[in-house]
Amino acid sequence: GTFGINDKVFCRDLSLLISPNKKISIVGANGTGKTTLLNVLLGLHPLNSGKLTISKNLKIARFEQNRNSLDPSLTLR
Repeated sequence: GTFGINDKVFCRDLSLLISPNKKISIVGANGTGKTTLLNVLLGLHPLNSGKLTISKNLKIARFEQNRNSLDPSLTLR
């Protein structure tokens, strides 16, 4: 698939297969589409073109850069 924001295309014709029980990391410079790719995989951002197929067993874990979803009343102590 192809994805981007507004007129900026981050990736064209991406084909990605993640095998069961595998972990991946997404690394790149600021502004290259890492968060947008995760949002596409999470269904929070649409593809510009193409098709997204996600296994019902896929588990995506992420640490938000803005941490908006964290509950400040919870701690590790």
